[in-house]
Amino acid sequence: MDVLDLIKMDHQKVLEAFNELERTNQTDVHMRNDKFSALKKDAAGHMDAEENVFYPALKNVIPDLMSRSYDEHARARSALNDLGGMSKNDDRWLARLISARDLIVSHMQLEEGPVFDATRKAFNEVELQNLAGKFQEAKGFLPVPPAAAASASMRGTGADVVSPPSSMAEAGIHRLLSASTLKGDKVRNPQGEDLGKIEDFMIDQASGYIPYAVLSFGGIAGLGDKLFAVPWGAMALDRDRHEFVINIRKDVLKDAPGFDKSSWPSTAGGKWADDIRAFYSATSERTMTPAATTQRLLSEDRLKGSKVRNPQGDDLGKIEEFMIDLNTGRIAYGVLSFGGFLGMGDKLFAVPWMALARDEARNEFVLNVDKDRLKNAPGFDKNNWPNMAEPRWGEDIHAYYEQEPYWKR
Repeated sequence: MDVLDLIKMDHQKVLEAFNELERTNQTDVHMRNDKFSALKKDAAGHMDAEENVFYPALKNVIPDLMSRSYDEHARARSALNDLGGMSKNDDRWLARLISARDLIVSHMQLEEGPVFDATRKAFNEVELQNLAGKFQEAKGFLPVPPAAAASASMRGTGADVVSPPSSMAEAGIHRLLSASTLKGDKVRNPQGEDLGKIEDFMIDQASGYIPYAVLSFGGIAGLGDKLFAVPWGAMALDRDRHEFVINIRKDVLKDAPGFDKSSWPSTAGGKWADDIRAFYSATSERTMTPAATTQRLLSEDRLKGSKVRNPQGDDLGKIEEFMIDLNTGRIAYGVLSFGGFLGMGDKLFAVPWMALARDEARNEFVLNVDKDRLKNAPGFDKNNWPNMAEPRWGEDIHAYYEQEPYWKR
């Protein structure tokens, strides 16, 4: 999906909102207020994103059309502001609404005609997709990039694991949320239809990458007994609503590949993974990055609560939480409690994922840090968490555990 597709989707959404408002009457004052407020907010977000991302990209390509477009935006804002200041039971309100709609439709036709034609000639497919990401972020969406392809062997295991997207790593952009915060979040499509919610995450135990989010589509007939692995790169986070967005029609989901709640897949490879990538590539018009065929996947639910010990066998504590970097789609830190160990029971400790080795046989993590060194481990109060997205804080934590910061790998 490129920036032109996103703009057309916005246009359609605004037109549908106008149509709904035209069907209201003077007695529906509360409904008019609510629907108009939503329309105005959507239109303002769309115009702001165009003026911050789309129009600057075209200012040297079609300067006359861009000048006209800025003027039409100003007129549209003025018309919407006038409508907002009028009483919704005013006899003139509906006529003014229709006049504003006609003005905005004329502008949409300009964009979807000569502006789009010039854009397709000036930019290739990759450039248009890059503009789409910037456009979404300008509107308050957080694009979640797909996990990169499997590459280097890490930790001396010989297993293929996923490497971070270099562009995000080099940019040093981090947005972290806890897994517990994200689980239970609603999932919808751009049309606003409720699709389901986030139930869990599949984690590649070697690298900490999250190839898939696990969703339930409970509100869709016949899908209540299954779970569905959706590629991380097929989703975007709407920060304002704290919801995930998947660009897929609700009626198409009946054909989504799923699995029984009691029978989880254990790897990201094979036909199962091929079917998922094919389905979401086709429906979202995006190419899902292939995952490694040897990845060992574990449920975040299963990992949480795991014991942590050192190589000498000393019981250090347990995993209380995982912090997810939304941009790279990976676990940045495990949040540990060291229980009664060394009097650390009142604190939590963020430990870089790569400092934690997984002992699958014992269902435990191993932290290779000397017991005496842990006495001075940087921790925080359970009720006062630090800003883990702050680069300096992250660098200090990684340095303490003698790890390279994950965003520099």
